[in-house]
Amino acid sequence: KLGASELWDPELLVRQKEILAEPALTSLDSVWDWFAFTSFVNWDESVHFIDIAREVFRARKFLQADDSLNLATVLQLEMELAFANENLKALIKQNDSANTPSTDQSSAEEKRLKDLKTQSEHLQYVGESGVRRESCQKAIGVLDQALEIRKKLGDPKDIAETMTSLGEALLCVNEGEKSLAAYKEAREEWQKASSLKEENQSLIEIGAVYNWLGERQNALATYQEALQLAKARKFPGLETSSLYRIGETYLLLGEKRTALENLLAARDLSRSVEHPEGDGRTLSLIAYVYDSLGDKTDSSNYYHLAASEFDRAFHGSLITFNVKEKTRLYNALGDVYYALGDSDRALATFQTGLIMQRNFGRLSEEAYALEKIGLISLSVATPEKQKTAMASFEEALQLTRKSGNPSREAEA
Repeated sequence: KLGASELWDPELLVRQKEILAEPALTSLDSVWDWFAFTSFVNWDESVHFIDIAREVFRARKFLQADDSLNLATVLQLEMELAFANENLKALIKQNDSANTPSTDQSSAEEKRLKDLKTQSEHLQYVGESGVRRESCQKAIGVLDQALEIRKKLGDPKDIAETMTSLGEALLCVNEGEKSLAAYKEAREEWQKASSLKEENQSLIEIGAVYNWLGERQNALATYQEALQLAKARKFPGLETSSLYRIGETYLLLGEKRTALENLLAARDLSRSVEHPEGDGRTLSLIAYVYDSLGDKTDSSNYYHLAASEFDRAFHGSLITFNVKEKTRLYNALGDVYYALGDSDRALATFQTGLIMQRNFGRLSEEAYALEKIGLISLSVATPEKQKTAMASFEEALQLTRKSGNPSREAEA
């Protein structure tokens, strides 16, 4: 496992260029070739690439033409394969550039700084990949290296990017206070860089950490600040996100009516944003609040609307390419079907999502799906389903232990 080492051989470069010239990767053999040579650029991303490729070819082989949900899964995986391919090409291009000898002695310092920036970009990319796969402890080590270089170079945008990734990674390993400090430092760097949208987003992330720490009032104050800034700067997407988080926090405080008021405001504003995933989550939470207030009719209506928006996110042209979001999306849709009493459809959705969650190493989402599969199976009073339920619960527990979250382990 070579990590980010840059080990080049002329014969490898020739074969690499041949692979890059191919219009498409059409067989597992060509995928394995591609993996073998790109691993010299970035081992972590190469493993990610081959994992996706394997799942694509396996899915194609067993796909039934009339199975629209599995078809959507294959299409998403193929899009991920294309994106992984492009990312690896970009890394190879960076390495080619970084390893080109300079003929101008006066540009030695410029080349040194450029090489440092390229090194920090590689480290940042590997660190982000680790966070996406919930290999957070390893990611922290890599991101710390990236941060050390980026602080020497002094670009506030680069520093803010790494601090944001560190904030996410630290929260992943239950270091809430350190995560909060990282996000706050990221916000300061975004301010220095005059990156208004990113600064606004960092406030939402800070609020989320306050909620994780149980500091509801600090979370509310931070979300309110994010909301006011988003309004003033005319960022409707961030305004919607802030309203949603405010509603979510009031719900955690038990103030259901205030929560509903903010969630409905988020829903009204989200219609101008065109983000079906986010809209689906808002609608689903509105439905949950109505249900907790005893209003079964409105609850059912909003759950159906949520299912429709999630369906748009899966099958429409607006689908996101964020792996983390997509793995959560399956669980969110499964929850909606379960709330509507459609256990068969919920089970199918959780099981389909499980394939992608396993493929991309999303331990927490995988554990959640397994718990839900266990609960649904448990409701069917047959010995076979009971065994399925217990096996799902046991696997969920092992995954939760592996992810290193004590509170989730106790719940499991």
